[in-house]
Amino acid sequence: MNKKDEIIYLAIPYTWNAMESFDVVNKVAGDLMKRGYIVFSPISHSHPISQHLGQNIQFDYDFWINQDLPILRMCSKLIFIVVGDKGMQRIEESRGCQSEKAEAIKCNIPIHYMKYDLNF
Repeated sequence: MNKKDEIIYLAIPYTWNAMESFDVVNKVAGDLMKRGYIVFSPISHSHPISQHLGQNIQFDYDFWINQDLPILRMCSKLIFIVVGDKGMQRIEESRGCQSEKAEAIKCNIPIHYMKYDLNF
């Protein structure tokens, strides 16, 4: 499959630090896009929208997972961004990331992990 034929679903734990996650995922998504990949980043899409929905929805798992999983099902690859030394732990503890991972497994979507250095 050519990278232009793939759609990457780019995931990152959000609630550990919403602004940091938003910043990191936008940088990674932009870099991948510049390299020719098609990328959907649910945090890049949802974070600005959540600012208009109020605090009760910004971190509402059920609301956002119902927005995100239908998009994930249309993607060819799931990439988790691993941020810092606790990155894998945060992914494992993230309810959203674990739901995305389970859905990818159910749909036979390959899962990859991308290390991100905060000092980069």
